[in-house]
Formats: sequence, C-alpha cells, structure tokens
Amino acid sequence: MVLAMAVSAVVPASIALPSLVGLLLVLAAVLLVQRVVLPRRRFTLAMARVPGPPALPVLGNSLILTGGQDEFFRLLKDCAREYGEMFVIWVGLRPFVFVQSAEACQPLLNSSQHIDKSYEYRFLNDWVGTGLITSSGSKWHNRRKLLTPSFHNKVMEDFALTSQTSVNTFIEILGKQQGVFDVLPFAKLCTLDIICDTVMGHHMDFQRNSNADYVEAIAEISGIMQRRFITPWLKPDSLFNISPLGMKQRKCVKTIHKYVDNIIEMREKELQKRAHMNGNVDIGCEPLGSKASKHRIALLDLLLEMRKDGLSDEDIREEANTFMFAGHDTSATAVSWCLYVLGKHPDVQDRILEEVNSVKSETPDGTLNFQATQKLHYLDCCIKEVMRLYPVVPLIARDLHSPLQISEHHFSIGLCVYIMQVRRGGTVRVSYSFRNFGMWS
Repeated sequence: MVLAMAVSAVVPASIALPSLVGLLLVLAAVLLVQRVVLPRRRFTLAMARVPGPPALPVLGNSLILTGGQDEFFRLLKDCAREYGEMFVIWVGLRPFVFVQSAEACQPLLNSSQHIDKSYEYRFLNDWVGTGLITSSGSKWHNRRKLLTPSFHNKVMEDFALTSQTSVNTFIEILGKQQGVFDVLPFAKLCTLDIICDTVMGHHMDFQRNSNADYVEAIAEISGIMQRRFITPWLKPDSLFNISPLGMKQRKCVKTIHKYVDNIIEMREKELQKRAHMNGNVDIGCEPLGSKASKHRIALLDLLLEMRKDGLSDEDIREEANTFMFAGHDTSATAVSWCLYVLGKHPDVQDRILEEVNSVKSETPDGTLNFQATQKLHYLDCCIKEVMRLYPVVPLIARDLHSPLQISEHHFSIGLCVYIMQVRRGGTVRVSYSFRNFGMWS
C-alpha cells in the first residue's frame, strides 16, 4: 500500500498502468544487464584468452567428458601437452583452469586469501559432512588444531602390530594372484582394515570379506562423485537428487553412516565399560603417550573425549567418516605406486630387502617393531622419491574469492583453479628418474 501511494504521488494520473509496467520492466532489464550480463561478458572474454579445447555454448566441453576417471585424466594429460602451462576446460557454463608449471602455481600457492577448496567439494557433504578435508576458514583451522594431537607417534606405535597383521594378510592374498593384475583394489582393502583399526578401534577384516556392504558402498559412491564432477546437469542438487545416481548415492550414504554409527556406539559402550571397571580409559586423565594407559587409543576414542572441548556427535561422525575415506584411499594409492615403481627396479628391491634383514637382525626377537622401522633410512628415501614422482592426490583445487593474476592472465572472483603435474611442466623441471635419492638423505 505504501509503495502504491508513493507511485501515485510521483507518477501523473495520465500515465496508463501498462506504461508504468513497461517502465519497471525496462529498469529491471537495465539492472540485469549491469549486474549479471556485463560481468559475465567480461568474465567469458577473459577466459577466452586462456587456451583449451573448443567449447560449445552452454554445454562447454561436456561432450568430451563422457568417459570414466581414466579417460578424464588422459584428457588432462593430452591438454597439458597441447596447450602448455595453463589451459581451461568448460563443464557446462563453469570454467576450470588447470595450471601445471611452478611459475603459474606460485601466485596461488603463495596467497593467504585463496585457500578455500573448490565448490565441487560440497558434493562430499552428504557423505563426510564438513570435516577436515571439506571444511575451510576458521572451522578448518580450529578442527585441525584440535585433531593434531591424534597423530602423535605413540598412537601410531600402539597400532603397529595390528597394522602388521593386516599387511601379512595383504601379502598372503597377493601371493595367490596369477599373471598381471591391478594391485590397487587389494591395497584399498588392506588400508581400509588398518584405518578401521586405528581410527575406529574396530577390526573388520575387509580383505577376507571384500563383498561387505560398506566396501561396496565406498566404491560405488566414489564413482558417483567423479561422474557428477564432469556432468554439468548433475551439479545442481535439485537435478542430482532426482537422478538415478542421486538415488544410488543416498543408498550408499545410508549404508556408510549406519556402519560408522554402529561402530561409534559400540566403541562408546566399550570405553564406558572399561572406565567403569578400572577407571583407566579416561583419555583426558592421562597425557598422550603415557605408559599409564593399558589400552590402545584409537582416533575415535580421542574424538569422543573431545566432547568436552565442544565437539558434537555430528562433528565426531564427520571426522570418523572423513578419516575412514581419505585415510584408506590415499594410503592405498601410495602403496600401489610404491609397488609399481619397485617392480620396475629389482636392484632397489634387493637393497631394501638387505636393509630390512640388517635391521631385523639387530632386534631381540628378529622382527620389525615400530622402533626398528625408524632405522630403515633407504626405504624411507625410496618412499619419498615415489611420492615426488607420483603424488597420491592428482589435483589441488581452489576457488578464487578475489581477483588474481597468473602469468599474463587476470582472473576474477568465482573461478576454480586446479594445480596439476607441477614438476612436469614449465621452465622448472625435476628429474623423472626414480634414483634421485640424494635430496632425501
């Protein structure tokens, strides 16, 4: 009513209602052009200067992104060879800039502003929530500070024997394989066993029960995430949620959360029972690494104890799911690359075996305990060299929240930049050779 009175006071009565509506539409169109069309035009013109495969209107490069994960990374490698240190791929109307030279990466990596992970990380939220790998800003800093003590050497030492048991099973299963085979699925089951022990304090023996619902759900949801990333029409939640993949994801998430929630409940009851019996499991009563504790402390135990620091039940579930996923997947990738590289260098294998036997001979029982592994210096150099050549995470994604210049290109807010193959492009190159051990000794 107030608006109508104001308009009637300003607009002469002789002006017809259709004219007033037309005037409002013109003003709306001007605002739309000023606020949306022109900024978008400037954005697309800036992106047009970045080389990349030809893109279609609206669809972008979606037609060449129809394959699986292998085809996607093969496309990135082909683009890197053809377009050099920087190129752009359009997924629908959203451009993704990939940089691979040390010079091009420097402005982004040196920035204290551009630290937020890409928009696509939110695809993980239904699964892992906003835990350590998906959160940003103050929540990430606070959570990281809170969880850092969980990676104390004493915690890892306590689970060394359990990890060795899982590795022995891994070796046994590999010994039964014949011919050429993919080691990664077996490595994932092994690391999942180890992570389940160390994070959840619960042994599941996934290596001998690879058809478990949790294992299948993890594998299926990982493929769904990758497909959603490269499919423009699956990015909006409203479309994804009604798609067949969205329905599959909800089923997988339900399976994963049910499994993790059950373990959290069982672990909490076990800790309460121990505390009631001997009062020796109140983690807060003993400093981390203290000999006073008779029980191994899993990450979940520490998370449950952190309730007094403000960690909610939802926070505990987030971090448990985060470490179960991120911990086993990256570790399995590292193990697989190590086995691949060592398989190509038998002489390095022989030297590692010689070092292992030498260290074992110095232990009282002739086995490798946690302290003995600290003396495997040559093996340590080999692992670091493999990580240099084959990082476990192929891409680092960052969203720009302020303008940034990379080389001669000026990028505006909202762009997602991916870092890849840093040591394999640009003027700064590092040897591809596996025998660069000098830098690690």
